[in-house]
Amino acid sequence: MSPIHTTNLSEETAQNKQLLRFHIRRMRQRFPASQKTLQGFTRAIENKVDSSSHLTIAAFLPLASEPPIKKALGQLIARGHTILVPRILPHHQLSWVRWTPGAATSTHALGIEEPLGEELTSAAFLEADLRLVPALAYDVTGRRLGQGGGYYDRLLEELDHRIRSRSTVGVAFEREILTKVPADHWDARLSYVLTESGVHRLGKAGCSEPVE
Repeated sequence: MSPIHTTNLSEETAQNKQLLRFHIRRMRQRFPASQKTLQGFTRAIENKVDSSSHLTIAAFLPLASEPPIKKALGQLIARGHTILVPRILPHHQLSWVRWTPGAATSTHALGIEEPLGEELTSAAFLEADLRLVPALAYDVTGRRLGQGGGYYDRLLEELDHRIRSRSTVGVAFEREILTKVPADHWDARLSYVLTESGVHRLGKAGCSEPVE
């Protein structure tokens, strides 16, 4: 493929991503999570996390329009697990801070709640026992559509594929598992996604099946 064609294809993919992001954000605003949805996410996360050992879990504090997992994270802490959530740094980088319910926080310009405290490097994410990765959508092959900043794509590139498959789980609403999302070659592909209905296995065969 010539450089001109490659450029055109990349531009088309970027435009398609922006259109899909707009559509999903609009849907999230129009259809906020119900109490039933919150309970579904809480149950799915509790079922996913092994209660027999104390784990370090890299997660995120959701915006109002995102999957409501904050209550579940608090319950995991009560069970003895450690929760790390991101702070946004310049140059599209993330640091990681230990979070507990009621901890002092600040609000980033993007509206993201960020706890105050010791900031850990990306190694904290990479070495966590479980990683919960937000997105606007996943497709049935595991491709991820993020918000567009590339924060998680950079991190996921550093994970060994087997570790990524075993202990890295996408988080999205059930309706956001799509047949296909526009993707570039560098976009992360995950093997599992957690929704209000449970955990689904994704794969190259192009199918999504519940595993819990």
